[in-house]
Amino acid sequence: MKIFNTNSNTNFQRLKTYNQNGITLFDNFSCRTNDLKKYSVDIYERNNDNYDIVVFNKKREVPAKLEFKIYDDSLFINAMSTEKIHQGKGLGTILHLASVIEMLENNFNDVKLFSTAPAITFHSKFGFYPAEDWCECLCKNVKKIAELKDPKCSHLSKNAKLLLQMDIPSSKKTVIGNRIIYDYLNYIFSLKNNAELQKEFEYGSDMKLNKSDIIQDKDYYNKLFEQYHIDYQI
Repeated sequence: MKIFNTNSNTNFQRLKTYNQNGITLFDNFSCRTNDLKKYSVDIYERNNDNYDIVVFNKKREVPAKLEFKIYDDSLFINAMSTEKIHQGKGLGTILHLASVIEMLENNFNDVKLFSTAPAITFHSKFGFYPAEDWCECLCKNVKKIAELKDPKCSHLSKNAKLLLQMDIPSSKKTVIGNRIIYDYLNYIFSLKNNAELQKEFEYGSDMKLNKSDIIQDKDYYNKLFEQYHIDYQI
């Protein structure tokens, strides 16, 4: 799965992995943020099937951290945080890329997480899509879309209203509701000024990133690896 970059103008170091208790872990590797400052990324096992991915600087300070658990061939992100003064530098992107490396190297099916409402659009940029059951959270978010007044997304609000009126099994509402959220996210990303629309989500959502989607969109991820000076290619 790895193809190391040998003809880049940047001096990449080879990303190494090792096996620990049957799980493949990446070895400490370097990266650079949007302001070209150098950081290192490492992974630690806290306890059985629970791991921390940390980003640290030369002073061994940790401005960003991701916690995940391995569960049924899935990598489930329990928590993800970046210190406020370090936000906007790309550390969240680096954490996501590190989790992608772990998923691919262990041949897991997907990466899963629960996103807070403000972070849904952030995770969506990396291929995560809504995977919420038809419950209060998904229903409330669909209702918010149904109430949109923007004529440019009238088709989305119309579909949301129709879904809320349908008398169909919750399993079907789950599929249609997540699709409406997904289409709304794509609409947001098509706009230059979308800050207000990103606030439309009132509740968080379960989200998922499939291995097959990553491989299909490998060019996008490979560009991110190069952008952040991470020696990994799909």
